[in-house]
Amino acid sequence: MLGRQDVVASREQFARILDTEGFASHLDRDSWQEQAGWVTPETFFGALGFPKVESMDISDVEGAEIVFDLNEAATPPHLVGRCDVLFTGGTLEHVFHLPNALARCADILKDGGAFVHIGPLNNYADHGFYQFSATLWFDWFAVNGWSVQESVLVRLPSYNRPEPSGWGYSFLPPDRLGRVGQLAMRLICISSWPGRTPARSPIASRCRRSTPSGTKMCLTRRAA
Repeated sequence: MLGRQDVVASREQFARILDTEGFASHLDRDSWQEQAGWVTPETFFGALGFPKVESMDISDVEGAEIVFDLNEAATPPHLVGRCDVLFTGGTLEHVFHLPNALARCADILKDGGAFVHIGPLNNYADHGFYQFSATLWFDWFAVNGWSVQESVLVRLPSYNRPEPSGWGYSFLPPDRLGRVGQLAMRLICISSWPGRTPARSPIASRCRRSTPSGTKMCLTRRAA
């Protein structure tokens, strides 16, 4: 996982969630660990069936096992193909050089691995360096040959009122989002990595159309 993630649930709350979903923990519940009243990310992912859980960060101040800067233009050999599943629960908006960060994420995954991304969309002002449009993720995954397995839009009621009862969920087709309004949102994408190829830069799908020669061009609108 990118960054050592917070899991906002106590042992009792996590147990209720698993019981409600009918999911048997892969860890003995007596072995579950807590930190500051919440289950640790190692407990969370271990209970879901991951036998080895590592975190990567720009420093080890929060206990990351791997220290690496995603702004870097190359991935160290010992990190290439290191993991089967890469989870980011809100990291990439804090990395200044996003193209490098995405390419490093692809390098870190094994061939056929899965990239699970959670991150803020528009209206998360000053949360990080960037507020993303959902088309960034769909277009980047598409141009680089990924297969989007699932995507979910989560509408949050307010930063100061994060009650789950006020959240709204919708499953998004990657081919057309349209206008989704001015709400605080997060996007979850699960994609399988098809193999190791150089990362390519996308053109926004809203700005593309085919020309007679088969090439793509960007459309701009000139003010009257």
